Amino acid sequence: MKKPYEKPEIEITEFEIEDTITTSGGEIIDG
Repeated sequence: MKKPYEKPEIEITEFEIEDTITTSGGEIIDG
């Protein structure tokens, strides 16, 4: 039960990091 839950958590974290990088660039803020 912990394995399937850890997988989606990592994916969400990766998405959050990408969003931060995009915002930092200030090029694709709408994304």
